[in-house]
Order: sequence, then C-alpha cells, then structure tokens
Amino acid sequence: MDTSTVSLALRSHPSIPVSTQQRIRAVAERLGYHTNPLVRALMIQRRTRSDSAYHGLIAYVTAHAPGYDWRRVPSHASLFDGARQQARSLGYDLEHFSLTAPGLTDRRLSDILRARGVSGLVFAPLIEPRAAFDFDWASFATVALNSPLESPPLDWVCPDHYQQVRMAFARCRSYGYRRIGLAITKHLSDTTDGRLLAAFTTDQALIPARARVPALVEPAEDRAPWPPSIVTWCNRYMPDVILTSTGPNGPTWLRLLAKTRSKPSLVSLAVDQHEGEIAGVLINAMQLGGMAIDVVVGHILRNELGPLRARRSHMLAGEWRDGPTCPSRSVAEPC
Repeated sequence: MDTSTVSLALRSHPSIPVSTQQRIRAVAERLGYHTNPLVRALMIQRRTRSDSAYHGLIAYVTAHAPGYDWRRVPSHASLFDGARQQARSLGYDLEHFSLTAPGLTDRRLSDILRARGVSGLVFAPLIEPRAAFDFDWASFATVALNSPLESPPLDWVCPDHYQQVRMAFARCRSYGYRRIGLAITKHLSDTTDGRLLAAFTTDQALIPARARVPALVEPAEDRAPWPPSIVTWCNRYMPDVILTSTGPNGPTWLRLLAKTRSKPSLVSLAVDQHEGEIAGVLINAMQLGGMAIDVVVGHILRNELGPLRARRSHMLAGEWRDGPTCPSRSVAEPC
C-alpha cells in the first residue's frame, strides 16, 4: 500500500473505502502514530489559502436538543463570540458544529472534523445531561467549556463557582443580611462539580447555628426555570436573601418571591444577562470563551491530543455587581 493511500485514509478521504480506512487506523494506533495538528493545518493552508498567519481550524461543538437556539441565550452567544475573537487573534478559524444535526452521530462528526483538518475542539456548555460521547478523542486537542464532561478526562474552562458563592455570601453579610439561602437544581449542582453547594456549606458552618438556612437542591429531573418548591421552602425557613442562578428569568423570580412570607432579596450567581436589574456576580462570558481557546491552542502547539490522565480546571473569578434586588440594609440586624 503506497503512502498516498495511507495519508488519504488517515484523513477519512471518501476515495478510500471505509474498511481500508479502519484497517489503516488500527495499524496506526498499534504503532502509536498521531497526526501532528500543526503539520496538518499547514498542508491544508497550502491547499486552500495563502494567508501566512493562518494556523488551522478549531471546532465549537454543541450538543443541544434539536430546536434549541443557543445563540439567543446572551451568555452562550458571548462564550462563542469571545472564543471566536481569541481564535482569530491567534491565527485560527472557529466554526460551529452541532452533534444533534439530523443524521449525525458522534463518530460521523469525528470523521468530518478530521477530514476538514480540525486541530482542536471546544465543547460548548451542556444544557441537558447526556451519555458519554462516542468520539475519536485521540485525533484532537480538546477542552470542555463551562460544563465538565463525565468521560473522558479533559481540561475544563469554567467560572470559579466556589469563589462566586463565597463572594456573594460575604457581600450579603456586609449588607446586613443574616438568613442567607441557596436555591439551585441538582443538574446545576452537578454541572458545577458540586462547588456551589460546597462553598455555601462552608459559609453556613462559619455563622451562628440559628442563622443557618438549609440549601434547596431540586431533583435533577426537574427542568423548571426555578425550583418548584421555592415558595414552600421560603415560608418554612424564612431566608432574607436567596442566592441562585436566575438565568433569563429574573423578573419571574421576583414575582415568585413576592408571594412568600419573608419576601427575600435576590442575588443571581450569573448577572451578565440582566444589565444591572439583578444584583449578583458578573461572569465575563467573552473572557471565558477566550480562555477556552488559549487552553486548546496550547495543547495544539504541544501536540497534546486526546484525553488527559487527570482533568485540569481553569477558572475565571466573578465580579460583584450591585442591583436593586439586594439593597444594603441601613442598620445591620444582629446575628
């Protein structure tokens, strides 16, 4: 078998029968062969364009349910925009690929990306839990953005969820609030690796027992934009402020809390969608998307393809933003 046939097979070229491609890849894997993504990108550049600043193509992979328009969610659109801006500044193109496109499987997308000469992958945040990806990880430098993947172990770029909660908790205490509650779904707790709940538990342990409010963590199967049992929980534990992730439903949250006995103030753990309407923690989604590109390009330059031995986390700290939903109390109440 000549070298050109082997080269075409490793690039999943349609002129080579699938059975031949699989046989050649199996031999390559046994020999420990990995394509150098920089050489691959250079060859594609020579065939397709003459811009000397071009280094390759990075795929932005989404796995949302069909019909879900992630571009209409401001934080998700900003993640992509930040990633694309940083990719271009480093000489890469960033192109969106959907795993849920009709007739597409994980393996089929792997073949398409390999044939397109993709150097690296950025996996966009997962809205819904899903089974492990059946992907050809060994061919790409990969990073997960915002949501960690259960398997395999990949670098994870995310907000510093632990810092978010501890900063918000401390700010609420300084504003005179004493009964501080946390209300999240189990799905959110899982996708943040339990760090929201861990930070809240830490801060609760450091205040007097009579001021502690048990966290509300709704079951994973619940997909409501707010915990359905929030009113019952508020009326039972009487928090004076609630930390939560409101998403785009801040006004609905406010109407809901107005129906409770304690009528608590509201702090969002991601306020980038509210433009000052909701107090809480600002996550710079543009910067976070850019960080994902920095990490994946680093892997490309070091020819680090496939899963890691252990997942590494790259975190971005949040910033506090005041808002009318959490005013400072003029006289601090006693602990």
